[in-house]
Amino acid sequence: SLHDALPIFKALDQMTLESVARAAEELMLSRKLQLTSLAMGNLPQAKAVELVQQAAAGVQSKERRSKMTTSSDAKVELITPVVNPGQPIELRTNNPRDGDPNDVAVVALLDDVKTVKSRVLLSLVGKILHNVAYNELRTVRQLGYVVQGGATSFSNVMAVKVMVQGIVLDADQAEAAIQAVITDFMPRRLAELKQEELDSMKSALQIGRASCRERV
Repeated sequence: SLHDALPIFKALDQMTLESVARAAEELMLSRKLQLTSLAMGNLPQAKAVELVQQAAAGVQSKERRSKMTTSSDAKVELITPVVNPGQPIELRTNNPRDGDPNDVAVVALLDDVKTVKSRVLLSLVGKILHNVAYNELRTVRQLGYVVQGGATSFSNVMAVKVMVQGIVLDADQAEAAIQAVITDFMPRRLAELKQEELDSMKSALQIGRASCRERV
């Protein structure tokens, strides 16, 4: 909206050639950075390290360039680490838009590192959770114009989560409604699930996986 864009217009008026030239140094290069690189092929390791250092030096200030070091035990990060909290935790943040009346509540349940079995099971559970959450929180209670639920993952860790965004309830009240879905409505839905329903979902999942393999 125009109201949201006004601060941007004011900032543009204050920009000069000098401030733009210093922007990268002040906003990014002044921070403590970690360089991750990958070299492939038959290039000697010493030459690969030299080329990486040259590339890094090209985006560093003179001061930071003199302090740049290379760790001898550096390793490629293949998987982004995920914290195992060991107990329920709650994270809060303010709405980034001033005056926006919307609240957002997200409840996520972490499982464990992915396996073929857990991916299949949580894919099926996630489809059921999506329908239960949408039906109860969006259709019946009309708590938000955005309601989502299902299986997801954080790096290589599986999870299920439900999210509600709207102005009907604040985040604490929406969280309570989500907990009711997870601890009450979802178990009841699983208890009354028919074998033919499960067979249909399994067939749909198999077809979906086969279609993905064909596209790849």
